[in-house]
Amino acid sequence: MSGAPGTALEWALALLRAPGERHALRQSPLPSGIERLLAIAARVEPEEATIETARLLGEPAERLREAAKFYAREVLFHPQADAYRALGVSADASTEQIKANHRLLQLWLHPDRQQNEDDSIFASRVNIAWNRLRNDERRRRYDQDLAAAEREPEFAIAVTQRQVPAWLSHVPQEGVANPWQQRMPVIALVGVCLLLGWLAVRNNERAPDAWGTDVVSPTADYASATDRAVAGSGERVSPEPEAARTAKVAAAQLAAARVAADRRAAAKIAADKAAAENVAAKKIAAAKIEAVRIKEAKVAADKAAAAKAEAARIAAAKVAADKAAADRVAAAKVTAARNAADKLAAQKAAAAKAAAAKAEAARIAAAKVAADKAADRVAAAKVTAARNAAGKLAAQKAAAAKAAAAKAEAARIAAAKVAADKAKADKVVAAKAAADKLAAAKVVADKAALAKAAAAKAEAARIAAAKVAADKTARSKAIAVAPATTEDAPAKAPPSSSSASPAPVASLAPVSTAAVAPNVVRVQQARRVGDTFLQYMATLKRAPPPIWNSPAIMSSADGLRLQLHQLGRARLGPPEWRIGSENAVLTSAYQVDGVAGAGGRGRVKADLVWRADRWMVVGLSVERGK
Repeated sequence: MSGAPGTALEWALALLRAPGERHALRQSPLPSGIERLLAIAARVEPEEATIETARLLGEPAERLREAAKFYAREVLFHPQADAYRALGVSADASTEQIKANHRLLQLWLHPDRQQNEDDSIFASRVNIAWNRLRNDERRRRYDQDLAAAEREPEFAIAVTQRQVPAWLSHVPQEGVANPWQQRMPVIALVGVCLLLGWLAVRNNERAPDAWGTDVVSPTADYASATDRAVAGSGERVSPEPEAARTAKVAAAQLAAARVAADRRAAAKIAADKAAAENVAAKKIAAAKIEAVRIKEAKVAADKAAAAKAEAARIAAAKVAADKAAADRVAAAKVTAARNAADKLAAQKAAAAKAAAAKAEAARIAAAKVAADKAADRVAAAKVTAARNAAGKLAAQKAAAAKAAAAKAEAARIAAAKVAADKAKADKVVAAKAAADKLAAAKVVADKAALAKAAAAKAEAARIAAAKVAADKTARSKAIAVAPATTEDAPAKAPPSSSSASPAPVASLAPVSTAAVAPNVVRVQQARRVGDTFLQYMATLKRAPPPIWNSPAIMSSADGLRLQLHQLGRARLGPPEWRIGSENAVLTSAYQVDGVAGAGGRGRVKADLVWRADRWMVVGLSVERGK
């Protein structure tokens, strides 16, 4: 690629100024710097480097990028370009260089980045070239095909051009004479050949067929002719002697043979003449082709000379630009020398200032170390105080101590708490509105529930008296599953949590006892609701399940869950049940990981009531330190 003088960018600018020189550049070796030209065309080179190169060449950056694309389209992607030139490499380029240029061309010509409708055609040519050179085996086969094409050139429109199988498209060359004028000798030669062939066929049709069975012999012909002549005259002639008649027949046969020989000789002379004319026409066509080739070579030489002149002009312009750049560099050096003294003084002042700043920084660093140690002591003191404090103050101090010990964990908890507080506030607002709306309806619903419970108890007592034998097995199973039923439970719901709980939630409806044991279906449903409740309380990311009696209970449960997990992950133990026919109470012990003492353990209690054929949570409370 170093066979052409000047870099690829310089040739690209020259071609943009003189587009007519593209034919000469297509026949010239590729200059150096093709890879950078493709990088500029694909916009993968840093913009600063492109702008600096354009400044050195005395052109705007956009014009330099336009010149790079124009050079690639006209010199690399022209229809007669082989696979090597289409990828911007020489025939001896390495596989790595071919891959690098193909990658740059793909970045430029990819369908997602195309800005010109012709780029899709160029992209297909680049892909075909890459498929021919992508590995050593394919490249070897392509080189063999290329060498065979060079050994056996094809003549198209009287111009010799190298053809590569399945790569070159048959596009007429610019600057070639009218093709019909060049085809006239060939057409004339074909016409002469057809004429001679027709004459030969006609001559063969006239010649006698010596092998035919229906042809009359010359003797018989002569005899019949004599008889017809005598018959036509009406005279009575005496027959000729046999010897004279035989001699006449022999003479006629000899005359016919001579006529056939003369015809065959004439046909042979005509065929030889046509062959000679054919050879002469071929020689004339070859001479014309050679003349056209010489003319094209002369035109190419003239274009090459013009390109050299343009290159010389570009070189002179480059020398002038280099000189101007040298003058600018010299002026910059003078300016730098002039400012050297001021810069030295500024450096001394800066050094003194840096020394003072360094001393101040050392003092600040020492103070910071002492402050960090004091902060560590304060954090340790906060941890100790938080473990011994009670209520909300103890929880807050424990959170601060944990944040000082593990900043990452504290940040996560703080973010979760902020989100939870916001969600809680939104839920409280919504719950307040819903609670106000349901307040009046709740009183009526509670009364209806009490009346329904009384009626259900009476009905259950009647059914129990009527179906003692049938319900004996079901009652025994219910008692086995929930031994602490309402028969052994006190008449009122257990007391609410102690005052130590930071956010107790009052039950919306008291858990009453029942005289009739629950059936197995209600016991199983109660246990499923309890498992769902414990899973929700044990995980912060779980969505609220549909087990709440009202939005206010759901909001209270969410706030209670945030409190349990504020100091760390809370683990809940197995549930303890008291299940009646209409009411149930769930109690579960919890332990917060990493928090020892009474502040990290307690019990969670949930009150459930049977409404609308399902269990619903109507009250929550927490007993800490239990």
